[in-house]
Amino acid sequence: MAQHMSMEVDSEGYAIFRRDVYEEFLRLSLEPDYANRGSYTASDGTVLNMAAFAHTIKKNIQHLPKKEQQAILTLKKRIYSLSNKITMLKKQYRGEKIGRNAKINLVVENADRLLELAGRMFPDDEILRIANEEWHVPLRGDHIKEFRDRYVEQIAILQQEYLRNFSSVRLSHKRARLEELSWLYYKSKRHLELFYDEKIHKAMQGTLEAMRKEIEGDRLTIEGDIQVQVEHIIETQKREALRRLNIYEIIMARAAAKIGLSGLQLLGDLNQSYYSRFNGFLTKEPERTIDMPYPSEIGYDFDKLTTAKISNEMLLERATSGNPVVINQPPPVTAVPMTVKDQLLAMIRQKQGKVNETRNQGLTTFD
Repeated sequence: MAQHMSMEVDSEGYAIFRRDVYEEFLRLSLEPDYANRGSYTASDGTVLNMAAFAHTIKKNIQHLPKKEQQAILTLKKRIYSLSNKITMLKKQYRGEKIGRNAKINLVVENADRLLELAGRMFPDDEILRIANEEWHVPLRGDHIKEFRDRYVEQIAILQQEYLRNFSSVRLSHKRARLEELSWLYYKSKRHLELFYDEKIHKAMQGTLEAMRKEIEGDRLTIEGDIQVQVEHIIETQKREALRRLNIYEIIMARAAAKIGLSGLQLLGDLNQSYYSRFNGFLTKEPERTIDMPYPSEIGYDFDKLTTAKISNEMLLERATSGNPVVINQPPPVTAVPMTVKDQLLAMIRQKQGKVNETRNQGLTTFD
């Protein structure tokens, strides 16, 4: 509030910077039409508030004659024009700027009430409706936008508090709800004592049930032989057992079921297999540096293998001819066959001889 002790002030305590504008302001303020704008009586006795919006006045005078409606609307236009002039004169003699600051000042003057609505998460159109119809403040959409941009942090804090705190809502408390339900019940009971009504009787029963739920809570009663508890316990234990199984045990169980073996037998076979230390079921980690012996790395005795082959062929021939087979006696050897090693050495010597022969022939021809 611009207040200076050395200057003349108006009735609201604002300093008067321009005396001539202030006198014009007083003259227009004392105009009968403007001074009596809050109460205008129509021909049928209807009392109108000429400071209200035009659409509100039109709605209240629809039943009046057309001529009288036109006169009232003309008077409304004159009052509206006087109001605008008086508002501008007030800003001028107080030294306030006219223009963008006027919009900001209008927002600032109603900031507390606007913050309350915005903090309670009212939408913009609802805030405009309340400001225009209930507060009689001529706010527009650009005012609301300016308000939200100016107080964005305060609005966010108020909205968080509004969502978190229910203490300001009376019926959010159990005792308050019980009091309201009790009031509804006794009011219906007094009404029922005067004359019986089936709807009121059912409403009283619903009120009693609501009170019971508020006190005892909403309970579900299951009648009959329903194994709900047992099934719930089984499902819980099943989930707990599955949670403790690792992926190896699940895969082993599915593989055993698919091939028709028991899980213990499959586990025993895996632990006794050639790759038992790498199957993942041993508690001790295998040493990854161990070299596995592969068949391709083993040295074979070809002589022993050839002898065993000949022996097996002779045994098979005797078995097919009907002669008795004596397993413990070695077969008679008439001639010592050439071993595979000897055959390979012979082939190498034969090749080497041909190479030498060819080389000698080439040298002789050269000479």
